[in-house]
Amino acid sequence: MSLNELLKKLAAHMEKAEKENIFFEDAKKFDPPLTVQSVRIQVAGFNKLPCKYVAVRPCGDNPDNKTYLGILLGECSMMAIGMYNIKKQEIFVKDRLNPMIFVPDLMKVVLGVESWWEELQKPEDLKQITDADIQNVWYVKALREMQEKDEKDIP
Repeated sequence: MSLNELLKKLAAHMEKAEKENIFFEDAKKFDPPLTVQSVRIQVAGFNKLPCKYVAVRPCGDNPDNKTYLGILLGECSMMAIGMYNIKKQEIFVKDRLNPMIFVPDLMKVVLGVESWWEELQKPEDLKQITDADIQNVWYVKALREMQEKDEKDIP
């Protein structure tokens, strides 16, 4: 399946979800009263995983773009999302989990979304995560292609 086909399929799924649900966020308003038959809450909080070594290159405050040895601790709750299913008259709340990585050299925890990281078999496998590595990630390539296509379409 090509990337375009995958994105079209994803867009159709998202469009269907938007019609069947009201997402609780500031951008969407709905008129009360809301009839609620049930409330489902699915919150993990923290999902402990077997500790693994990772190479991690934090984004943001990392002027040298240095890669560190990290320890993947598990997945932590990053945020909660909520929606109201119109047909079922049900409120559903779920948290979004994200990898939590301890970086001993920095004495801090870095989340997966704020870094580039990859699993290692052993600490000795640590190597720098380069800009070329990042540019070679499939979704970075896809975004770059989409941006190039948009720039060509602009008169």
